[in-house]
Amino acid sequence: IIIIDRDYNIVNANLKAKEKFGRALINKKCFDVTHRGMKPCWMEGEECPLSAVFSKGEVLHAIHEHYDLKDNKCYEEIYASPIRDREGNVIYILELMRDVTQRVMNETQLKKRNQELTLLNSLASIISRSLKSEEVFSKVLDKLIETFDMDGGGIFILDENKKLLECSFHRGISEQFVREAGTVRLGEDIPGRVALTGEGITTSDVSQDDRVQRTVLKHSGIKGYCCFPIRGKEKVVGVFCLFKFSEHYFTEDEERILNSVGEMAGLALENIRLYEGMREMFKTHQDRRQREKEFLLSFTSKLASVEDSNALIKEGADLIYSFTRADAIMFWERVDDETLSIRYSKGIFPGVSNLSFHVTCPEVYAIEMKKPIHIYDITEYERLYFIDALKMEGFRSLLSLPVMVGDRAVGVITIANRLHIKYDEDELHFLRIVADIFGMASERSYLYENRIREKGLAEAILNTISEGVCTVSTTGRVISVNRSVERLLGQNAPSLVGQHYQDVFSRFSEGQCPVTSALKGKEAEGEIRVFREGQTHTIKIQSLPLIDPSGRIYGAVQVLRDVTREKEIERMRTDLIRSVSHEFRTPLSAIVGLTEMLIDKEVEGERAEQYLQTIYDEGLRLSEMVSDLLNISKIESGKEQLIYTEVDFDDLIGKVKELFQVPLRKKDIEFKVDYRGKIKDFWADSDRLLQVIANLVDNSIKYSDRGAKIELRIRPHEGYVIIEVADTGWGIPETDIPHIGESFYRGRYATRTKGTGLGLSLCRKIIQLHGGTVNIKSKVGKGTTVTVLLPKERHNGKGNGDR
Repeated sequence: IIIIDRDYNIVNANLKAKEKFGRALINKKCFDVTHRGMKPCWMEGEECPLSAVFSKGEVLHAIHEHYDLKDNKCYEEIYASPIRDREGNVIYILELMRDVTQRVMNETQLKKRNQELTLLNSLASIISRSLKSEEVFSKVLDKLIETFDMDGGGIFILDENKKLLECSFHRGISEQFVREAGTVRLGEDIPGRVALTGEGITTSDVSQDDRVQRTVLKHSGIKGYCCFPIRGKEKVVGVFCLFKFSEHYFTEDEERILNSVGEMAGLALENIRLYEGMREMFKTHQDRRQREKEFLLSFTSKLASVEDSNALIKEGADLIYSFTRADAIMFWERVDDETLSIRYSKGIFPGVSNLSFHVTCPEVYAIEMKKPIHIYDITEYERLYFIDALKMEGFRSLLSLPVMVGDRAVGVITIANRLHIKYDEDELHFLRIVADIFGMASERSYLYENRIREKGLAEAILNTISEGVCTVSTTGRVISVNRSVERLLGQNAPSLVGQHYQDVFSRFSEGQCPVTSALKGKEAEGEIRVFREGQTHTIKIQSLPLIDPSGRIYGAVQVLRDVTREKEIERMRTDLIRSVSHEFRTPLSAIVGLTEMLIDKEVEGERAEQYLQTIYDEGLRLSEMVSDLLNISKIESGKEQLIYTEVDFDDLIGKVKELFQVPLRKKDIEFKVDYRGKIKDFWADSDRLLQVIANLVDNSIKYSDRGAKIELRIRPHEGYVIIEVADTGWGIPETDIPHIGESFYRGRYATRTKGTGLGLSLCRKIIQLHGGTVNIKSKVGKGTTVTVLLPKERHNGKGNGDR
C-alpha cells in the first residue's frame, strides 16, 4: 500500500511496498519508483489512475506495468481510492497494489495462442474456400501483412525444371522492382537460400545484417524482413516474404506461426496444383471427346456425301491423316483371302502394290487378329515384316487398323509417324470406330456404284426405245419415267415423278384412264391428246398391272406411243381414197358417157370428133393425176432419189418458154424472165426443178385472165438460189392460202378451171427434198407471188419444211 499526494509524491508506504520498490521510496515520485520514468505516465500517453482519481474523486481499478528493484517487469493490479480533507477535497490517494504478473503473463500467452489460432483458422478458411492460386495466395498475403503489421510481402513459386523462383504475388513494392528482383535462382539471395535449405530467415534490419551479404534488399529501404519456406508434403515448393520499412523484431512465437503458415500454404499449393492438374486432365479429356465428336460428325457427313468409291477412300483417308497428325497413311484393300492391294497412300510411296497373306506384316496381322496393331518402334521390332519404304524414309511408329464390315475385314488402314507415338486404349478404341465407319461407307459406296451401274444399264435400255415407259405405285404416284415419256408429254422427269397419275393422264383423256383399270389388275388402253411444239399429238397408252409371284398387285406400267403420224396417215389415206374417188369419177363419167354415145352412133361428124377430143383430154388429166399421185407416194415413202447435176438455168428457162409458148399466146399473156448473171456451182435435180417451175408457171396461166403478166425471176442470195414466179392473175383468197399444197385442195376457183389439186403439193415435196422452202404471197385481184428458196449446198434429200 502506498499513499500519494497531488504532486505524485509517495508520502507513506507499508512494508510490502518498501520490500518491492525500496525502503527509500518515501518522498519520491510514484512514476520514478514504479515506472522508472521521468514524468507521469499520463504524459506518456498511458492511462494514469492517479490523474483520474484526482480529477473525478472516484475509486479507479487498473492493471499497470511496473518494474521492481531488480528492474524486472511486473504487472500490478491497482485499486486507487481518494483521501479527502474536511472540506471534501481529495488531498491524497491510497493505492492498493497486488502483483498479478503471472496472471497477465498467462493471459498474454493465451491471447497470443488465440491470435495464432485465429490467424491459422482464418488462413485455413481462405485456403478451403477456393482452389484458385491467385485468389488464395493474394488473400493469404494480405492477411499476413495485416496480422504482423508489415508494409508488404511477396510469394515466390519454385519452378523445379528451371530451378527458378518467380514472384507470383506481391504487395507494397512496385512492378519495376518485381521485374528486376522478382526472379531468383535457387540458392541465390535470401529467397533462393531459404528454398534450398528449407530454413526460414528473420532480421530486424536487413540492410545491417551481416548474415546476408549479397541481396538486392540491402539498398531497397527495407529493414524488418523475414522469409519462410512454403513446404509441400515432401519438398519446398516456394517461399513467402514479409517486410517493413522500419525495424521489426520477430519473436519466436511469430517465427513458429510463420513456419506453420508456410506448411499450410505448401499443402494449399499442392492441392491447387493437384486440382489444376485434374482439371487440366479433365479438360484435356473433355476436349479430346469434343474433338472426337466433332470429327465423327464431320467424318460421317463428308463420307455420306461422297458416292464414288475412289473419292470416298481418298476423302476418308485424308481426314484420318489430318486427325491423327500422321506423317503417312495407306489404305490396303482386301482383294481376296490371300492378297491386300494398295488403294491409296499419302506421305509415302509404298513401292509395292500388293501384300500377300503369307507374309507376317502388321497389315495381315491386324486382319487376322481383327484388332489394331501398334508398333512403337519398327526399328526394334523384328517379329514382323515392314515394307522397305517405311524404314528407308525414317518412319518409327506404325498403327495398322483393320477396316471391318460386321465380322468381315475388307481392308487395313496403316498410319505411320517419324516420331515415336503412343496410343492409349481410348484412342485405339476411337480409331477403331473410325475405321469401322470408313469400312461401312466404302461398302455402301461399292454397293451404290453397282446399283448405279445396274440402274444405268436399265435406264439406258429404257431411254433408247422410242416408246415411253412409266411406272405407277399402288397409291397412284408416278415412280419412274424414261426419256421418251418426257418427249411425248412435253414435261421433264422431275416434274412428273411423284405426281398422281390422274394429274398426268386424266386431264387429257376422255373417259376412264387405263391406269385405273391396270391398278385393279386389268389390262387396258386409251388415248390422250397432248399439245406440244405448237400442235396437238395423240398419245396411245397401254397399261398393264405389275404382279409379284404371290399374285399381289404392286403397281402398273404404262407404255406410251405417239400415234399422231399413224392417225394422220390413216386420215390421209381416207381423204385420198375419197378425193381420188371424187376426182376420178368426173373424168371417168365423161369418158364412159361419151364413149357409149359414140358406140351407139348417137353422134357423128364434127360433134363426134369433139367428143373424142374430150375423151382424150379427160384421159390425159387422169394420166397426169395418176402420175402426180405416184410421184407424191414415192417421195413420202422415201423411195424418191434425187439425181444431182449442175443446173444450167439458161437451158431450164428455154425449156419453160418452149413448153408454155402456145398457152401463153392463146391467153395473150406477157411472160418475162429476170435472170441476171450466171449462177455457177449450183447442184440439184434439174428434171424435178423444171417440174416445179413448170407447175408454178402453169398455175399462173391457169388462174389468170387474158392480157395478164407473168414474170420468172432467178437470182443468188447469201448461199441460196431464189426462184420466184409472180403473176397479175386472180390472186388467192386469204382463207385458202394455209391449205394450198394439200393434196386435191383447189380452193374457191375449182369450178372455174380444171385441175387435180396435186401440182403444188408435189412442188412442195420436191423443194423439201432439196432442203428448200416455198412461200406464197397473194392478194385477190392483184396477183400471186410464189418464192422458192433453195440452198446452194447439196442437201441429203430430207426436207426441212416450208415457211
